[in-house]
Amino acid sequence: MADAINASSKPHVIVNCLTPGVCKSDFFRESTGVGRLVVGLVYLLIARSSEVGSRTLVAAGAGGEETHGKYMADSHVARYVEVDESSKEGKH
Repeated sequence: MADAINASSKPHVIVNCLTPGVCKSDFFRESTGVGRLVVGLVYLLIARSSEVGSRTLVAAGAGGEETHGKYMADSHVARYVEVDESSKEGKH
């Protein structure tokens, strides 16, 4: 998408991709049993607050041209691994 926007003669729009990471929230509030235990363990070990996760959203929205076409994590442009669909089994 970023390449298509670069080739366009229309006003420049910054397009980036991001992840806020695993954030603690009430999304799983109705979980029970093992599911509640697993979510609780994940939250305890690796989750960040929603406030901290939202900082990446703000950074992406406020990012300048240096973020165009980039992947953002932890409020910074981050390295990512491209998936080559043609290399998957059964694809030619």
